[in-house]
Amino acid sequence: MDEKITWTEAGIAALKPTGKRMEFKDPDTGMTLLMTPRGAKTFYLVYRFGGGRTGTRRWYKLGRFGRECGLAEAKKRFKKHAAEASDGKDPQGDRKARRNDRATVNDLCDRFEREYLGKTSQSVAESTAIGYRQHLKAHIRPELGAKLIKAVTTGEVSTFLAAIPTKGQRNKVRATGSRLFSRAELWGLRDKGSNPFTGQDKAESTHRAVRLDDDQIRALGAFLKACDEPREAVACVVVLLCAGMRVSELTGEPRKGIPAPEWAEFKPKDGVLWLNHHKTVKKIGPKPVYLCPQLVDYIKALPRDGAAILGGWHNGSKAWPRIAKGAGIHGVTLHDLRHTFTSIGDDLGFSEATRGALVGHAASSQTGRYTHKLSKDLKEAAAQIGGHIWALLGF
Repeated sequence: MDEKITWTEAGIAALKPTGKRMEFKDPDTGMTLLMTPRGAKTFYLVYRFGGGRTGTRRWYKLGRFGRECGLAEAKKRFKKHAAEASDGKDPQGDRKARRNDRATVNDLCDRFEREYLGKTSQSVAESTAIGYRQHLKAHIRPELGAKLIKAVTTGEVSTFLAAIPTKGQRNKVRATGSRLFSRAELWGLRDKGSNPFTGQDKAESTHRAVRLDDDQIRALGAFLKACDEPREAVACVVVLLCAGMRVSELTGEPRKGIPAPEWAEFKPKDGVLWLNHHKTVKKIGPKPVYLCPQLVDYIKALPRDGAAILGGWHNGSKAWPRIAKGAGIHGVTLHDLRHTFTSIGDDLGFSEATRGALVGHAASSQTGRYTHKLSKDLKEAAAQIGGHIWALLGF
């Protein structure tokens, strides 16, 4: 603190930046002048709120010198707000409250994207963040963006959701809105327990979890052995079906920041493919994919054309419609091969916890602990489920 300055317009204007933060206190009024290392000068009222001398120290901005006010105007503002502080009021808190009262849903979306979905955030996976951003841009901002955060009602949200034609999309936007306004409550922008998306009816989805039956798996195996599809595409289908992996975990998905797994992550001696990058890595960390012995030998025999096991994103996704059609399979997506793996695990009597650990569900942190603690049991489960599917394929 250096008070040896001339407290006049000219004296303050003559202050030169020193490359470090400087504070000056007016001996007559007690007003503080803060100068940044680059020379920006701002007037402040510094006071304590709640508890006298032990209260929280607050900095109330009076204005930036030369841009927002001069010395005379700063003293006028200081006198007004210093009187409020001496009466036990909280000028800084009142200003924040007024700002919050004027904040719109667009402001909330900006902060949500910056702080909750930002690149440095550890809150959500990048793939999930992409979905949130899409819902904000396509639905929430256009319909609710101009409204005050505190003014959005349950009825308005109900009408807004009902106008979304697709049930599946409606449910996703509902989940995004709920998360958005939960953060608003946490940040003090709405009262606790006032989330307008809470309690909104979930649309009954027409989606059903599809799986291949035994005959379809046999037909698929026969087609894969005889078809002329690229070997990477055939391998993609076989591995997804026999290991229950997500498509992005095996082939990579650059748009979501998930690279394809590399040969260095494949541990044939242990029968494990370690995924250092996958959809739920922020929740469960690196994920071991336990492979049946037949699949281990199959992967070992694949040509090594580069660092990635299957070479990248294009492998199975483009070929699957042709493969499914050739095998006489209809209404089944590539992701449904994962459903088939878990469903067969259920058929064979394995518990939901075991199946969830095998495929890397991140419903709770229990999955990661279970995976490492009972790896022997998981290897045996993977061997039985994957081996059963392998036999049906007839490879």
